[in-house]
This record gives sequence, C-alpha cells and structure tokens, in this order.
Amino acid sequence: MLVAITIGVGILLIVLETLLPGMIAGAIGTVLMGTGVYFSYRDYGTETGIWVLICSVIILMIALALWFRFIPKSAFIQRFISDRSIHGDAGEELPSNLVGQTGTAETRLYSCGKIRVGNQILDAITAGEGIEKGAPVKIVHVEGMKIVVQEILKS
Repeated sequence: MLVAITIGVGILLIVLETLLPGMIAGAIGTVLMGTGVYFSYRDYGTETGIWVLICSVIILMIALALWFRFIPKSAFIQRFISDRSIHGDAGEELPSNLVGQTGTAETRLYSCGKIRVGNQILDAITAGEGIEKGAPVKIVHVEGMKIVVQEILKS
C-alpha cells in the first residue's frame, strides 16, 4: 500500500509541476516515485520491483500525455492564459536623427530613466552624473535601442 501511495503522489506532483513554479513539486514527486520503486524492490523482490518501475513510468507517460492533451484547453486553465498580444516594432533600432534633440527628464535618471522629447516618452541612460526629474536634457548618442542623454546646464 505504501508503494502505491508514494508512487501515486509522486506522479501527481510531477504532473502538477507543469502548473507550479520552482521545480519543487517535480523534485519531490521524482523522489517519491523513486522511493516507491525502492520499497517495491526491497519488500517484494527484484521481479516485482522491475514491474513496478516499468508500470510507474508507463503510467507517468500516459498521465502527462493526457494532461497536455486536455488540461491546456480546459476552462480552468484558460483563466490563467493571456490572449492579448503585443503589437509594435520591438527591437527596431532608433533613428539617429534623435541626436541633438532636447527634452525633459520624466523621471530621475540615475543611470537610467525616462525622458520626454516632443510628445514621445523614451527610455534613456545618462552620459555621466544623475539627472533630476524635470531637468532639461539633450540626446548626445543613439546606439541601437540605447539613448544616451546629458543634462543641459543653465549658465
């Protein structure tokens, strides 16, 4: 009875690992399955242990196949899956004509933050010292997706 319980709970935890983060359930499930197989070898002999091992692996494969076939389409799981998509040109290089343009710091820029240039809000990094929110900034360099700014000091 102990063999069946440990293997059954082990298989259940391995299958639930597909929903739970952290690999803890899968690791515990694997240990429980191994423990159940070990107990079957120890208590019932080699032949029974081999059959328990083979049957456990087959049951695990069937359970995983059924899980992946039916569970992702279930109404319960659909509540956790986003159907929204991201549109836009992610990863495109910024135009080099931004160099020289001026704007204001929308957030404090202590290494990185946001700036406003015209009606656009852009991510930027500083060319040196930190820049306070609201300070005037100038774009000094654009490299790929990186905008480097420096504060325009008032004389």
